[in-house]
Amino acid sequence: MIFLANKPINISSNTYASKLGKKLGVKLGYSGTLDPFASGALLCADKKHAKLFRFLNLEPKVYEATIWLGASSPSLDNENISLTNVNEPTLEQIKAAFNKFQGDIKYTPPIFCAKKINGKRAYELARNGEEVVLSECVMSVKAELLHYNFPFISFRLSASKGTYVRSYAQLICDELGVVGTLSSLRRISEGEFKEFKIYNAFASVDLEENEYLGDINDVLLGKKLSLNDFKYQEYKTYKIDLGECFSIIKLDEKIEYILNKVEKC
Repeated sequence: MIFLANKPINISSNTYASKLGKKLGVKLGYSGTLDPFASGALLCADKKHAKLFRFLNLEPKVYEATIWLGASSPSLDNENISLTNVNEPTLEQIKAAFNKFQGDIKYTPPIFCAKKINGKRAYELARNGEEVVLSECVMSVKAELLHYNFPFISFRLSASKGTYVRSYAQLICDELGVVGTLSSLRRISEGEFKEFKIYNAFASVDLEENEYLGDINDVLLGKKLSLNDFKYQEYKTYKIDLGECFSIIKLDEKIEYILNKVEKC
């Protein structure tokens, strides 16, 4: 079972997936962690289908967010807010800032993030008052200004995996020369997953389909396979339709079962 859930605000992705899994009677995994203050698209799957995440098209991730000018937070979100008076940027200045930060952008992740430093999460170190030094990263984005009503700027961001929208908002604020933080964040979609529904696992796997020409029971039983029994023999990883289930098999000098007998839904 693979489905797109609609995570509410003020709950961690892990806690939400755990509670949802208990209601469904299964243990759930999820892709693309959302911050507790963020809401929206969280791709979930039961234990076996969660192994398919690496074969799914999960980019770009699309967000809608709001920057609150004059507000500041150590975590760059809506926690522990402090307010200050700031000059009101013009619409032209804001448009110019968004036009500047498009495509591949270098940035430093926020210290309150889940990246690990010597085995510990950065946010754990930051909350304990320890020094947090994170390396510069690159995010690939396409940003669109949606609405401006001082002190709030709403925008849509289509971003590569690992992008921190909080950091993008900080770049905009720095360019405008004002203090600001995210007041809201909602993920609209993850790659091809845009509707809150259950998805067909086989159709969702972003691999070329191959056909096994021999006895299909050889695959179902996990037997040693011959390259000559496949319709396409180029060395790569394929998905193989087995009727009610499917397999993911890597063709190489040695044929390897990556996953076998995976239910389609």
